[in-house]
Amino acid sequence: MSLGTMNYGGKGFFKVMGTLDQAAVDEQFKVSIENGINFIDTANVYS
Repeated sequence: MSLGTMNYGGKGFFKVMGTLDQAAVDEQFKVSIENGINFIDTANVYS
């Protein structure tokens, strides 16, 4: 199971997607870890 972080702290072109504030990000991480997350996807580019 993975958590994608594309919607965290967007700048420039990605600002449209990066709309979560720090409190929302903290809550997502907390819930994800409590539920067994084992991969955090931080890639900013895909081939």
